[in-house]
Amino acid sequence: MFNHLWHLFVLIPAVACVVAAQDVAPQKPLVDVPSLDGLWSGSWGGGQRDGVVFQPVLAEMAVQGELVELRHFRNADRGRGRFQLDQAARRIRISLEAENKSPPRIVEFQYQWNGDKLTLTDNDQVPVVLSRQPAQKNAHANVAVQLVIANAIKETGDLSITEFSVLQSKGVAVTVHQPVTRSLSTKDSVILQLQETGVKKITLDEARGLLSAATPVVITYRNARNTGAYQSHELWTNLGLALPDSEAALRTYARLLRPGTLIFVLPEEASVPVP
Repeated sequence: MFNHLWHLFVLIPAVACVVAAQDVAPQKPLVDVPSLDGLWSGSWGGGQRDGVVFQPVLAEMAVQGELVELRHFRNADRGRGRFQLDQAARRIRISLEAENKSPPRIVEFQYQWNGDKLTLTDNDQVPVVLSRQPAQKNAHANVAVQLVIANAIKETGDLSITEFSVLQSKGVAVTVHQPVTRSLSTKDSVILQLQETGVKKITLDEARGLLSAATPVVITYRNARNTGAYQSHELWTNLGLALPDSEAALRTYARLLRPGTLIFVLPEEASVPVP
């Protein structure tokens, strides 16, 4: 009898643990929704009817967080506001800002989303097919630089550098490097020093104290951005290459250069030699 009771006392907690484990079984984790952040472009309409050819309408969308801006959508030619995704119904609801403190205007779409392809279908069953512009986070920008020998920073603030031309005789095999010294204006420049933990901006006086005779340094020029060229989009502008003191450029320097290296980011006009 005692043995039967003992087995019963052991069995009851075990069964209770199994039941409790079933009651508190962990829920399946929610699937993360990919971000819509970025720049999207596509088209809607077009085709041929009664012998007349209709060109498609180019549409654009810019998204950051819950903020959205539209251009040339069928039911929103221009608009800016906020959006919400209803995953269950696969609908996107956009609340567009109105002028004169009027209530926001609401537009809705059914959506189909596959990576960088997004189809928004309005209530009249007209689809807008969009593609996300290629983008890369934490990019390493391509930067044109010169590696030169710096002599000193003068009292005027000009940077004295030495460049070398190669001279080679035509007969006897003699090759020499002829030094040519010139000055670069540092007005409106940015001076950086590569450190173990990143790139630090320093002053002209700090750079002067770090230069010794014949110190190799990096020279790069901040070219004026050409925004006057033909632009094919309304919601964004192609600014061309990254600026040489941008975050993307700093990542490139940190990957390639040794700690302690000085980087002089000069205005484009500084490339003209100073007498």
